[in-house]
Amino acid sequence: MEWPTDKLREKIAKGETIFGTHTSWGGAMITEIYGVAGFDVVWVDTEHGNMDPKEVQNALIGARAGGVPAFVRVPWHTGVLAKPLLDIGADGIIFPMVLTAADAKEAVDACRYPPEGVRGYGPFRAMRYGAVDAMEYINDYSRKVWVITQIEHIEAVRNLEAILKVPGIDLLVVGPCDLSGSMGLLGQINHPGVKSALDEIAAKTKAAGIPLGVSMVWNEEAAIDWARRGANFIFCDNEGGYIVNGCRKTLAKLRQIAGR
Repeated sequence: MEWPTDKLREKIAKGETIFGTHTSWGGAMITEIYGVAGFDVVWVDTEHGNMDPKEVQNALIGARAGGVPAFVRVPWHTGVLAKPLLDIGADGIIFPMVLTAADAKEAVDACRYPPEGVRGYGPFRAMRYGAVDAMEYINDYSRKVWVITQIEHIEAVRNLEAILKVPGIDLLVVGPCDLSGSMGLLGQINHPGVKSALDEIAAKTKAAGIPLGVSMVWNEEAAIDWARRGANFIFCDNEGGYIVNGCRKTLAKLRQIAGR
């Protein structure tokens, strides 16, 4: 049986860039639309969003309907926050503000069953309501859940080599804005010092053989930078950005028509 994350590994193996987008509102229709539009993966954000558990579950259901895997970002890198999200079928868990190798190990352990980790057992929706055999899920499909660590603090950059040695990290994602803030340069992602740190993260992550990603607002210059750094995943924008930009584009055209 093909699992949603299988497609991501296939694209990485082919050297293709994977494009994702964010939702902080949730809702099945939003994530389904993202899949229909052609995104490769959806980032469901419970760190900065206000979704309750049912809204997160609906976002996962919508992503599945749209044929796109969904990663859920938890509010902090504490492993216990991942447990219910894994059970309702998250295809990956994004752990923010990972600062040390110990933080990274806690993230990995939270997503793996014993003896590899400490995940508790109760994957009703994750095992497709029982359509997947329990032992098959434990021994195979549960290992296809991605563990994503976010590097978004200068302390994490200092500890990066140790973090990258933790077994079981499937993807490392950079958060440029928070990283700049930790350097006293909040929002100045084009500052030479910040760009140097981003280049260092990219080089070391690629050298370690771990897929590299970035989460950012839509910015063409930044996207070019990350393509240059060899990013495997580029996540950008969200439903708010798409609605505002779509409204502005439509209104500008209407005003142009009315002024003729």
